[in-house]
Amino acid sequence: NDAPGIKKDPLTPLEHLRAVSGRTLLVVILAMIAICMVDSLARVVSLLGALLGIPLGFIIPLIIHLKLVPESSPLTKLFNWTALLLGLGMSITCTAITLKTW
Repeated sequence: NDAPGIKKDPLTPLEHLRAVSGRTLLVVILAMIAICMVDSLARVVSLLGALLGIPLGFIIPLIIHLKLVPESSPLTKLFNWTALLLGLGMSITCTAITLKTW
């Protein structure tokens, strides 16, 4: 009784490298921005919130729900997709505002 969508085989080294490299690159870039902009902590925190906080709170849980409960009702799917797109829009808008007022 395996859950749908879960791999039985462990990741190959190349798959593991691909999975980790994107996250590592994002952390390195954001760390470099934080180091360079240490005098502007409020701006760095605002950028981190827009790039990481909003997706963590709005986008990722909805993606997980869509994957784990594929048989949910059409109304639930509509709500999930609407909230996901709103979260994506908020993330893009907040990032643009932060960069514009930098």
